[in-house]
Amino acid sequence: QQQQQQQQQHEKRRTGSGLTHHHVGGDPWDHCTLGQHFKNTRLPAMPIGLKLKKTPSQVNMMQKELSELSQQTRASTSRVQVENIITLGANPGGEGVLGRGPAMRLPAYRGQRTEGQEAATSSSSMTSSHLSLGGQGSPGAPRMKASNFPASTLQIGKWKKVATHEGELIAKCYYAKKKLVWEVLQEHGTKSKIEICWSDISKLSYSTPPQRSAFLEIELANAPSFKQESDPQPRRHTMWVKRDDFTEGQASLCRPHRLFFAPGVLTKHIDRLLKCDERLRSIAVKIH
Repeated sequence: QQQQQQQQQHEKRRTGSGLTHHHVGGDPWDHCTLGQHFKNTRLPAMPIGLKLKKTPSQVNMMQKELSELSQQTRASTSRVQVENIITLGANPGGEGVLGRGPAMRLPAYRGQRTEGQEAATSSSSMTSSHLSLGGQGSPGAPRMKASNFPASTLQIGKWKKVATHEGELIAKCYYAKKKLVWEVLQEHGTKSKIEICWSDISKLSYSTPPQRSAFLEIELANAPSFKQESDPQPRRHTMWVKRDDFTEGQASLCRPHRLFFAPGVLTKHIDRLLKCDERLRSIAVKIH
């Protein structure tokens, strides 16, 4: 009995937990036995002991990131709205993007003019262009583009030029230079032209019937100038040099110049010319 008790105490010291084995000769470190032991054993919850705090630097960094993200979101939203407005536009009924409610008006970007400013600029430009071109030489003044329109016949005294092909006889009006030009294609393939200053026009009459040929007749106080193109090259700016009268001397002696145009060609060009110069408008006579 004493030996048995010593043996039992020895077994208790080996296991350290007072576990007994159900199988004779079993391994005391059998994983099933140990697993069951740890399953039944509950360890007390030990606090880590750490306290999380936000430092001022972390707060500043988070605020900065949130601010940048907000700006990116607003920029992306504005860009999408602008693209939608440009693509779809506002319909006459007042609906805006995708037809949802009134069209949204975005603020003008720096350097961009609003609708009111555009209208004021356009009105100012039209007024200065229609009333007078006296200020075209001043800096910033609008410049009107020269107009050209084909004529069918040019007659000066006994000399006459009849256009048989398109481009043989062209009338041009230069609003910045205040000149009228009759450009004639010669038989040898080069161009010659007659330049007339507006200030040299003493009389002006015209007729623009809707169904018949129109005509323009001017009378000059001084002889015009004559020029011819020099070394013509395709797709290059035309260079002009002075030349003698190519109308057999008629343009230097005869004051009246008369041109004929196809129906509807002269109307808008003569109206524009008279709106641009008050003196010519005062002496012009329309023949019905």
